[in-house]
Amino acid sequence: MLRVIVWFLLVWLGCGASLWGADLGPFGVAEENEDPRHPSLLVALRSVDASLRVRAARSMGRMQTPRALDALRLLASDADEKVRTMAIFGLGQLGWEVSWTQGHRDAIKGVLRRALGDPSVGVRRAAIEAVGKYAFVETRLWLTAFLRGAEVSLRVEALRALFRAAYLWQRRAATAPKGWLASRLPLSRVMMQDLQRLSKSKEAEVRAGVAYYFARINDPQGLSILLDLADDAHAQVRLFALQGLQKLANPKGAEAALRGTSSAVAHRIAALQALEAMKQVHRVSDLLSRDKSAHTRAVWVRVRSKGLRPPLALFRAMWKSDPSRSVRSAALIALGQHTDPDAFLLELIGVLHQKDIFLREAAVAASAWLGWRRLSFLEMALQDQHVLVRSAALMALAKEKSPRVWSLLQRALRSEELAERGALVMFLAAQKSPRVQDIAWDLYQKSRGERWVEVREEIAQILARIRNPQTTHLLDLVAHDEAASVARIAQQALQKRGISKPWPLAKARRASPYRGVRFSRNPVVVFETTRGSFSVVFFAEDAPIHVATVVGLVEKGFYHGLLWHRVIPNFVIQGGDPDGTGWGGGDFSLRAEINPRRFVRGTLGMPRAMGWDTGSVQLFFTHGQTPHLDGQYTVFGQIRKGFEVLDRIERGDRILRAYRVP
Repeated sequence: MLRVIVWFLLVWLGCGASLWGADLGPFGVAEENEDPRHPSLLVALRSVDASLRVRAARSMGRMQTPRALDALRLLASDADEKVRTMAIFGLGQLGWEVSWTQGHRDAIKGVLRRALGDPSVGVRRAAIEAVGKYAFVETRLWLTAFLRGAEVSLRVEALRALFRAAYLWQRRAATAPKGWLASRLPLSRVMMQDLQRLSKSKEAEVRAGVAYYFARINDPQGLSILLDLADDAHAQVRLFALQGLQKLANPKGAEAALRGTSSAVAHRIAALQALEAMKQVHRVSDLLSRDKSAHTRAVWVRVRSKGLRPPLALFRAMWKSDPSRSVRSAALIALGQHTDPDAFLLELIGVLHQKDIFLREAAVAASAWLGWRRLSFLEMALQDQHVLVRSAALMALAKEKSPRVWSLLQRALRSEELAERGALVMFLAAQKSPRVQDIAWDLYQKSRGERWVEVREEIAQILARIRNPQTTHLLDLVAHDEAASVARIAQQALQKRGISKPWPLAKARRASPYRGVRFSRNPVVVFETTRGSFSVVFFAEDAPIHVATVVGLVEKGFYHGLLWHRVIPNFVIQGGDPDGTGWGGGDFSLRAEINPRRFVRGTLGMPRAMGWDTGSVQLFFTHGQTPHLDGQYTVFGQIRKGFEVLDRIERGDRILRAYRVP
C-alpha cells in the first residue's frame, strides 16, 4: 500500500512540473539527506514516466556521494536520451572530488566511454564534459576524435573539456610524483596541429573555444594562434585571445594588444592588462585617461603607473576630480609610487578623515610605498570606525616585519566583526611565526556556529599547512567540526599524514526558511542600483531552493541598500552581503544545485566558500562567458534587460531596492 501511495505522489509531482518551488516533497528530502535509497528515488528509477527518471538522475547527481553511483550508472543506459543526459551530467559532477568516486573510477570510465558513442548528440556532449572533469589519462585521446569531428557543438565541448582536464592536472600536480605533470602538459605536436586547424574554423564558437583554452592554460605553444585570433572578426574570440596574450606575457603580442585598446570596453580592459603583463606599459596611450568607461580608466591608471615616466599630473587630476570612486582609488595608489613619502604620509592621513570608506581603504593600499613610516600609518588605520578599513590594514600588516606587528593584533583578536576576524586569519596564513598555530586555534574556539564557518575553513587550512604533532592533534579535533566543509579540510589533511578513521557525520545545515515558496512560472526580479536598473529571470526548475530563497529575500526587502562589494571588470559583480565586506551571509546555508546551464553574459550565480553547500544570501552576475565556473557554481538566473547597467556598476555602488515583477 505504501508503495502505491508513493507512486501516486510521484506521478502527481511529475504532472505538476509547472508548479516549481523549494519544497519538492520526497525528491527534495532525498537530496537534503543525501539518501540514494530514499523510497521516492527507488520508485522513480522504475517509473514509466521519463520525466520522473530525469528528476531522479538530477537528484542523484547532486548528492555528492559514491552511494549514488550505482543508480547513476543504471540511468546512464536508460532508453530515454534526456534521462541518459542527466545521469551522465551527474556522473561528471562527481568527478570534481576524488573522494566522491574513490575505488569506482574504472567503472565510471567504462560508462563514460560508452556514452561517448551514444547516438544522441546531447548524451555525447554530456559525456565529453564529464571526461574533462575526471581528467583521465585517456581524456585527450578520447577528445581528439571530437576535435576532428563534424558536429560543431561537440567540437566546442571537447575544447572546454580539454581546458578542464589541463586545469585539474595542474591542480593535482602539487601532490603528484615528480614528472607527473610533464607527462600531461604541454600539448602534443599532433594536438597543437588540431588546435591550429580549429583556430581557422568558420564557426566563431569553435575559434572562441581555442582562444579560451590558451586564456586559461599557460602554454607558450599557443602564441601564434592567439596572435591571429586577436584580430578575429568575432568580439568574443578577440576578447579570449587578448586574455590569452596576457597569460603568456610575451612582448611579441604587444602590437595585437595595442590594437585591442581601440576596440570595445571589454577588449580595452583586456588589452591594457595584457600590456601590463608584457611590461609594455610605456606604449599605452594617455588618451585612455579620458575613456568613457570608469573601469577602463581605473585599469589604465594602474597600468601606466608601472612605466618609467608615468603621467603624474594626470594621476593627480584624476585623484582630485574624477567622478568615479574606482578611478580615484587607483589614482591615489598610483601617486604613492612616485611621491615623496613624507608628503604622501600627510596626504594619506587626510584621506583617513574622508567619509568614503572605499577611499580610506585605498589609502591603506597606497601606504605600501611609505617605507618605515607605513607601520605608524597602519596603526592609525586599525582604529578606523569601519571594519572594511580595519580589515585592509590587518592584511597589510602581513608584509611588515617589525616585532610591533603582533602587538597591533589585539583589537582584532577581540573583535566580533566577521570581516575583521577573517582578515586576521588571512594575516596568520601569510606568517611563518611559531605563534601562528596558537593564535589560530584560539580564534577557532571563538568562532563556533554557522556565522563563522568560512573563518574556520581558513583556520583548518592554516593548521593543515603546519606539520607537527600539535597541529595533528588539533586537526583531529577540527575533523569533528559541525560544518561539513570545515571537517572535510581537516580529515583530508589527516589522511595525507597517514591518519584515517571513521569520522562522525557533520551536523545538518540550517535549511533556508524560504524553501516552501512556490511559483507558477519563472519569477522576474528588478534590481534598482545607483547606476540604473536591470531585470533578471530566475530558473525555478533548475535551482528551486536558490530561487525560492533569493526571491523570498527580495520580497522581504532584504537587498535594499546593500553594496556591490566585489567588482572585477570582465569577470563579475558580487553583492548581497549584509555586512558589505564579502564575509557576511545569512544564518542558513544552501545546498548546491548545480545544473547543466552555463555561465554566459549576465548569468546569476551563487557565491560559495570552500565547501560546495555553503551558499546563502549573496549573489553574483557575470560580465561575459566564464566556462571555468560551469559545474562549480549554481546557476539560477539570467539578466534579460539592462546589460549596460551591469557594465557600469563599480565597487561601492548599491542596490537601492529589489522587487519582484507581478
